[in-house]
Amino acid sequence: DGCGMLYAGPLYVPCVSENLIKFIKHSYPKIREQVPGAQLTLLGKNPIKALRKLIAEDRSIHHVDFVDDYEEFMNRDWVYIHPQHGAAGYKTKIQQVMALGLPVVGTEYAFTGLDMLPGEHCYLCKTDDEFIENVIRLLRDKALRSRIGIASAQRIRNRHSIERIGEEMIDVYRGIAGR
Repeated sequence: DGCGMLYAGPLYVPCVSENLIKFIKHSYPKIREQVPGAQLTLLGKNPIKALRKLIAEDRSIHHVDFVDDYEEFMNRDWVYIHPQHGAAGYKTKIQQVMALGLPVVGTEYAFTGLDMLPGEHCYLCKTDDEFIENVIRLLRDKALRSRIGIASAQRIRNRHSIERIGEEMIDVYRGIAGR
């Protein structure tokens, strides 16, 4: 039905691209076997050489350096994938796509610092098989994509919006000032 997989991030960073290469070589073929029309779009500048080679070899993988209208681009029918196997602080890109209502399938590192309930707001996967299974489930079910996307957007806005974080910061400052 036109739904695709999307990853957006710093493709020039070796560990990022290496995780995507692993996904493309091992998980992506299994997903395409079950959902033959599935396509993958990678948004980001300057992918490393090995990733560029894979993109050139597979017509179902699209690389986009830059989009003029980020919100319009992100509001397409996507399953956002985050196959990264490393954690460093909050995942801003995850917050962005969730706030826009995209369903996210990620490794256990994808949701670091975000209070998300797996199966309700996202799919947190500990194995490649879980990752593949959940991407396929979302690609096949538009209603599920919508439900997970709406729930994740509400969760992000309720817990991680500028307004919510601002309130917490003001409370901290009031506490300090009260001492």
